[in-house]
Amino acid sequence: MIDNLKRCILIFAVAVLCLGFFIPVASLFPSFAVDVDYHAFDFTDVLADLQSSSTLDGRAFDVSDYPYSNSEKRPYLLNVVEYAYSYKTSLQGNYGLYLYIYNPQGIEFSEAVAFNEVEIATAYKDKYTATDWETFSLLFCSKSQGVYANLFYKFRVLDRIGADGKTILQRVNSIERVYDISGVEFAAKGAANAVDYNIGSSYRFTGYSQGYGVSVYDESTLSCTSSTFETISLDVYDTYYRTNTSGMGRGYQNQLNTVYFAVDDYFFDSYGALAKIKAEWYEYVTNPIFVTSSDYLYKKLLPYLGQYFPEGYRSYIPIPELTDSGFIDSIYDWLFDLGIVHDDIYDSGALQDFFLSWLLMFGEEKDLEKYILAYSLSFGSGNFLDKFDNISADLFADVVWDYRTRGYNCVDLGDKNFDMLAYDKSDNWLYSVVSYGLFNTLGWFGHDYNFGEDYVGIVPIYEVQEFDMFGSVSENLLISSDDVFDFTAFYDYSKSQGKRVILFRYAVTPYFACDVDWISDVQGEQSIRNQSYLAVESVFLDFDILQLTFSRDGVYMVIPVVQSPIDIFPGLTPPLQPIINPFWLDWLPLIVVLFVVILGGVVVLFVLK
Repeated sequence: MIDNLKRCILIFAVAVLCLGFFIPVASLFPSFAVDVDYHAFDFTDVLADLQSSSTLDGRAFDVSDYPYSNSEKRPYLLNVVEYAYSYKTSLQGNYGLYLYIYNPQGIEFSEAVAFNEVEIATAYKDKYTATDWETFSLLFCSKSQGVYANLFYKFRVLDRIGADGKTILQRVNSIERVYDISGVEFAAKGAANAVDYNIGSSYRFTGYSQGYGVSVYDESTLSCTSSTFETISLDVYDTYYRTNTSGMGRGYQNQLNTVYFAVDDYFFDSYGALAKIKAEWYEYVTNPIFVTSSDYLYKKLLPYLGQYFPEGYRSYIPIPELTDSGFIDSIYDWLFDLGIVHDDIYDSGALQDFFLSWLLMFGEEKDLEKYILAYSLSFGSGNFLDKFDNISADLFADVVWDYRTRGYNCVDLGDKNFDMLAYDKSDNWLYSVVSYGLFNTLGWFGHDYNFGEDYVGIVPIYEVQEFDMFGSVSENLLISSDDVFDFTAFYDYSKSQGKRVILFRYAVTPYFACDVDWISDVQGEQSIRNQSYLAVESVFLDFDILQLTFSRDGVYMVIPVVQSPIDIFPGLTPPLQPIINPFWLDWLPLIVVLFVVILGGVVVLFVLK
């Protein structure tokens, strides 16, 4: 952590001198998945920059002051450099904000742009009080080598247009440029997720480097001061809740997606109730996931994992295909001249090739992240998700559910309640009867089908109360019954530490699951029944809370959050038990009524005649 000391920034004359000998060579450029506009200062060496600085932490830089250390576990921000700022548009071509990292454990960070980020304030209600935070990607520039390998890293903040329609360069004040940095996220090479490191420091630059001020002949007047500000560090955990009905029909469930975390009492005592939460994530919908408990069937299908089934095999499975207008039922080619059937979904459309990307044994669906990484290394077409060059795009649909956004999402929720109402009976009662049966819709014969009356007006931010922990915790809080044990332990521990537990319900999405039987017409082949199912769900990658907003008497206080991003894969659950009432029984009351009416009509006509 950087102390509240006045810092001078690098002597840019040395850097400029070094650049005078620099010749851009394409082969020296690092390889990135996105296009990058390279700047002159990107190519100076991190250790040379530090050694040429006048002072650092209040004294001349000496590399011996920064040893390797296993006891010092966290990297921290050693220096911030504002390079070549000018209020003159013609001189802004090499402007950049550079971060210098001391990395005591020598962790080898990923050099890909997608995995390293910084959180910077982008809006203020007064000169120094930030009200909004956004993440910016970091461009790897250089790292120390040899005996100091990975001890120091240099990154440049990749400027972009923010939510206010401005870049960082356009946003800062020319007289005093303020950069509030709450945290930096770095991913170790090969890691699935980055780790967020707390910074909580404000950097204020005044003056200009030589040649970038009023006159090209003026000496450098650039200086920097820093101060600290409050941040909230969060450990975030995910859970979900699924209804047993959905307006989309049989096989579907409405799913409430939730994360939970604990916040120190101090913030509530100081700033009031938690009013809003801003978070970002990357959202995708899986292609159909095939899960089986049959080792025989698993081994039959395994050779076709990561490829289209070859022509000549003409067995069929109806699988829901996600399109812009929602799911449609499609028939795909399958294999072995064997039929895989599902009683609830039928379609007579044209045959399509089927690419098998998900094949799991029962139990493996508890760790989808492990499956995704293993599949992406060994199978697939070679296409990857937009940001994630270690996750195969074969595993996910090209679109997501209606009214949602595929890929990057950012929300600031607080006053938008959620409904998981499966049917508004005044509008969709007949559809409910067709999908679930008359007796189930009316609740006859003791069937427990909840059509959503209990799932209306769900608040996105909920502070867990003591009484919620009695009775059915799953139903009280709308969390998965599989997570109740861990949640209870988390709640008890948090309360003992003087913290309040918060549920953040950030999205409602559909979940689909249907039973699949494997039926063989081939002599000597066995049929596999009641041992497999298909599932489709939403996943949320790099879920990251950016800020919490508190409110008291109409006064809002925004506190930036330091949280390592997490990948959220809601647990797969087998299909709900099918409705046991036969179709004719569901319609028996109506048939009886019609029979009585018709019979009565006949009697009346006979009497009148």
